Amino acid sequence: MVELLVTISCMAVVFSGLCGVFLANQAEFDRQSGISTALVATRTACDEIGTQVENAMYAKVFTRYTSGDTLAICLPADSAYGTYVPVSANSYKYRNGQSWVFYLSDSTGNYYRPGNILWRATLAEWKNPVATVITPDTAWSCLPDTTQGRIAPVSSITFSMPFSWKSAMVNVTVSADYKASSTVASLTRTRKACLRSLDGYYAD
Repeated sequence: MVELLVTISCMAVVFSGLCGVFLANQAEFDRQSGISTALVATRTACDEIGTQVENAMYAKVFTRYTSGDTLAICLPADSAYGTYVPVSANSYKYRNGQSWVFYLSDSTGNYYRPGNILWRATLAEWKNPVATVITPDTAWSCLPDTTQGRIAPVSSITFSMPFSWKSAMVNVTVSADYKASSTVASLTRTRKACLRSLDGYYAD
């Protein structure tokens, strides 16, 4: 009986140690997986928005819930061989084309709902999203045939526009949260994008 009790006690100690190792490995796996997801979300958001900002004629930052959490841009209307070009009408100027707004929302894409999915929507009037028709672009924002965000989870996004007489630049800052042990950590990435098709600056 004594030997049996000793054996059971030893096995309990061994199994306890193994469980501790397993739980530690599982927690580390979850942490690394969370970091990987956050890295992909922040990098993709910065790259996607930055690329479109670089082609834009105009850009303006708006506030919905937190300062500078929404960005509207207007792209040129004319292109040739995959490059936006100005047209001749007394002088060479770009014509206003497609307008987009970037913001965070839930799976519905509703402009007036918070969420952790990056959405792009079309605007009828790029200067003021609140005063115009906003049409969420599901094909760009969600995975095919789902309501799952293509770029998610994003915990916050912030835009700012320091301006000089030579160029306009948009700073894009994206953060994504992930679980680290019993706490939540955050990963942040920033990208600076200059408007290459700049044709003025809307400062109202």
